[in-house]
Amino acid sequence: MVPSTGRPKLQRLIITVLICGSGIVLANPCHSKTYHVASFGNDANLGSVDSPYRTIQRAASLMQPGDICTIHGGTYRETVVPRTSGTREQPIQFAAAKGEKVLVSGTDVVAGEWVEHQRGIIKTRIAHNKVAQVFAAGQLMLEARWPNADAKDLLGIKRGQTEPGTDYEGIVASELPSGDLLGARIMLWPGREWDNTCRVVARVAGEKLIFNQDLHPEKEDTLHGFDPFKPTENNPFVLYDSLALLDSPGEWFFDEETQTLYWQPVPGIEPKDLELRVRIHGFQLNGLSNIMIQGIDLIGCGFDLRGATRCVIRECATRFSDYPTELDIYQNPDLTNIVTGSDNLLERCTFAYAALSGLTIRGVNNTITDCLIQTCNYLGAHKASLDAANSQGLSIQHCTIQGSGRELIHFKQAKRLSILYCDVSDGNRLSNDTGAMKCWGTDGEGSVIAYNWVHDNKGQNTVGIYLDNYSKNFTVHHNVVWNNSGAGIRLNSPSNDNLIYNNTVLDNGKSFAVFTYRGKIPDQSGTKVFNNVYSDELQFIEGDLAPAIYDNWLVDPDGHVPPSASNMMIEEISDSGSTGTIGTGKLVPAKRTAIGAYEIGKGFWKPGRRNL
Repeated sequence: MVPSTGRPKLQRLIITVLICGSGIVLANPCHSKTYHVASFGNDANLGSVDSPYRTIQRAASLMQPGDICTIHGGTYRETVVPRTSGTREQPIQFAAAKGEKVLVSGTDVVAGEWVEHQRGIIKTRIAHNKVAQVFAAGQLMLEARWPNADAKDLLGIKRGQTEPGTDYEGIVASELPSGDLLGARIMLWPGREWDNTCRVVARVAGEKLIFNQDLHPEKEDTLHGFDPFKPTENNPFVLYDSLALLDSPGEWFFDEETQTLYWQPVPGIEPKDLELRVRIHGFQLNGLSNIMIQGIDLIGCGFDLRGATRCVIRECATRFSDYPTELDIYQNPDLTNIVTGSDNLLERCTFAYAALSGLTIRGVNNTITDCLIQTCNYLGAHKASLDAANSQGLSIQHCTIQGSGRELIHFKQAKRLSILYCDVSDGNRLSNDTGAMKCWGTDGEGSVIAYNWVHDNKGQNTVGIYLDNYSKNFTVHHNVVWNNSGAGIRLNSPSNDNLIYNNTVLDNGKSFAVFTYRGKIPDQSGTKVFNNVYSDELQFIEGDLAPAIYDNWLVDPDGHVPPSASNMMIEEISDSGSTGTIGTGKLVPAKRTAIGAYEIGKGFWKPGRRNL
């Protein structure tokens, strides 16, 4: 906030002059311009340090290759769309002024007169047809719901449970809130709870809420031989979007017919602090190239790099980049923080508190490095914190990815992927049967997963590294995989031509596991599993189509995990245990100096985001 008594002191940009041979070369050519933007500026100004613009978009509409936009501290409520691309030699740059905090917001302050409704609830009329998200003093407010939840613990939400009589037509629950629930929405994790779906309450029949559209599948599931999404008792659900559910501080409800917003205030927060999400993106670089954005934070909006080329997002943070939306089985949209172009770099960024994916990367030869992705997919849908599906040549390195409603990294149909030195934990908090890292039906074409910690994924049946059915041509080595409720590494059949070696797989439900679809021939031929340290059950296919399994050591996990620079016992696993080829009982001497993720005599590596 800029004091009314005067303007903050603005730093002048110094252009470095380099002596090159007999001439002078500028870091920015002499015809390039530097524009300044400040929260007290005016778009009729000159855009100079002493006469700054008010909006970033004003500068963006003028900038040419080589130009720089220096943004001074403040909140900017806008979507920035550059007019043109930069070049390799002369990128266009948007950067926060040194030492100043810049926030681009997708929200606008609620403008309206609040009046008392009832039971401590207030209301106001607003000129909006829909409300996607509400914030107050920078905090997320939750839409009216049952059971009540804490916005500060998005992955620990409480859910109701369905009872006998639940079926394709509706759910049965005896402990429903009082009031008129017609028109309320149900978010339900049906059947095996792999995904969730939303339906509207069309009718109430005693303790049964009848859907506006039944959940019968459009076609038969021939792989499993049953409908894994058939609603049944004990399925979790949430009710929301009804004034009858508004009973907790911070909750809100929007009546679209009357354009009325209802809110139950939070102590210490005034109605004047309420903001509505009205924009989806903070920066749109669709189809543009050679643009850099540095040091700018986003709230209630995200980045759009669809079709972008050689763009750089550096030292930026997004919070609440996307918002709750209508969900259906395997039909969950990509909303914001999307990259589908090529050769883009996301470096030292944070992506947090996304309703679905924190970051979606398709495209070719993109890189994400030293980023933090946390508390994403708080809707618990079939999405991942980092969605890398259909990417090609993507490099994910030195990232910390923690906390998700389902997967942490999803890479179905990814080609030539590399996931290196990442710390991946606390996935699958709201779903069932998935992996911290997972793909299905994927020819990795030489993809590599190496030098990662994959740990403490304790949701229902959560695998550490999960190469699901029909996945091949992956190399998985030097990973430490521990404390996952499912298998440490799962290689579902068919699983061909995968190399799994020098991993340390300790204290999981199983160390290795496999599953084959009904009526299919079990096949792990061409896959090799060797030089791994493990502590729990091994499960592989036997017979002519079995994988090659050798030089793996069984150990007691106590004292060996979690790994740390001060706990070198994990390097010293060499003198106990047994090894063998599953199905033959033949013992093979282990190469004691070359097993597991931390080989004796080699340095201790640590994954995750680095403090650069």
